[in-house]
Amino acid sequence: MILGVFLNGYKSYPKSVFIPITSDVKEKYSVYIGTNGIGKSGILEAIDVFFNNREWNANRGSKKEECYITPIFMIEKEILREFV
Repeated sequence: MILGVFLNGYKSYPKSVFIPITSDVKEKYSVYIGTNGIGKSGILEAIDVFFNNREWNANRGSKKEECYITPIFMIEKEILREFV
């Protein structure tokens, strides 16, 4: 399960920011509401870029080597132990 994503230098996120996707394991849906140009689509595009290794748009003025997309996962300890 993805809890959120850290973005830095991606589209409308010029500085490092954490965007929560869920705060409770029982939540099944997340909704982003806001005005045009605030970055709602950028969140989903960043996740798509990360998982599908697509080309991505750095923010103007950002250095490519300083940009990142980092999803944060929650993994059950028992599943992790089995995997490791």
